[in-house]
Amino acid sequence: MTAAKGQMPSGAQLVRYLYPNGPPWGRTLPQPGETLILHGDPGSGIDEALAWIAEASYPAGPVVTLDPRLVGDYPSLVHELVISIATDAFDEDLSARLAELSESPGGPLPQFPPGRPDFVQLAAQLVDPSNEYSPGALAKVLRYLPAGLVVVRDAHLLTGRWAREALWELRGVVQDAQRHALVLGSLTEAHWELVAPSAAFLGAGRVDKVGTDRGSKTWEQVVDSHRIAVSREDLHFLLSHTHGLAVPTLTLLLDAEVLGARAALGDHVRRAAEQVPTMLEMARIITRYGPSLLLRLARGMPPYARPSATSRDTNRALRQLAYHGLVARAGARAWRVADPFLSDALLSRPLPS
Repeated sequence: MTAAKGQMPSGAQLVRYLYPNGPPWGRTLPQPGETLILHGDPGSGIDEALAWIAEASYPAGPVVTLDPRLVGDYPSLVHELVISIATDAFDEDLSARLAELSESPGGPLPQFPPGRPDFVQLAAQLVDPSNEYSPGALAKVLRYLPAGLVVVRDAHLLTGRWAREALWELRGVVQDAQRHALVLGSLTEAHWELVAPSAAFLGAGRVDKVGTDRGSKTWEQVVDSHRIAVSREDLHFLLSHTHGLAVPTLTLLLDAEVLGARAALGDHVRRAAEQVPTMLEMARIITRYGPSLLLRLARGMPPYARPSATSRDTNRALRQLAYHGLVARAGARAWRVADPFLSDALLSRPLPS
């Protein structure tokens, strides 16, 4: 089975094409009491790796995913964990009833799952919008989870002040109870905030990078082993645009079998062009230098050669854009637009005067 034309491959598809013997991080998932930190550039397959782990069979118990990307305050984060545990560790019906209860607080409690009335009572309290969520609520919920694996996507977002001490709570539960294992996912440029000297997970687990094999030899082997009908010339043409990143490269290879390499690339660049105004606005919200930096990087221009900003200003802006996944490193002092399709689409926009 392949991804439909124009769609990005799923986690399972990416693993099947790139790791026929199983992904290296999948063979050594953490055991109870252990932590694994996975990081990668946008498009490297980091999101797909976490999705694959979330769907994997974990011998010690259920796999629960916590996704902070759509929440912006501590109560919402606790609510997200409550619903995830109800869904993944117990049953979706309980999750739905808890969601209904959060919309209409004060109603009757859902039917207790066998043996866990304590979790439902706690959950019913926590989904009540009037709850004040005292510090430690996240840890309290997590301790009700049966032994299993917790996967946190974009865990670097939990370093924000809005998340309070969420990362310390996660570490404390995993290490103290020795019943849960933890996988933290992050962008490469942001994962240092998880393991910095004053960070919650300094020395607390194994750190692995996803999507490091980007060279032409690796992709030639993928094309040959899966009999993808793309010539070497077309493969190298596509790699010159995708930087060998797993997700965009595999997407283009599968589409190129049907459309041809240049037509497949053009199709994705046209789609990305529709998002250019939104992405430039997002970059502007992140930093006032954001739009000009994206436009310069798309043209291969050095980001520091701007009289309107000091090197310190530019460095800070680049780190802010990288934290949000808009740019990525291309070398020691080199940067690029993270999404290669967006990078090509930005060429249609003029540089600011």
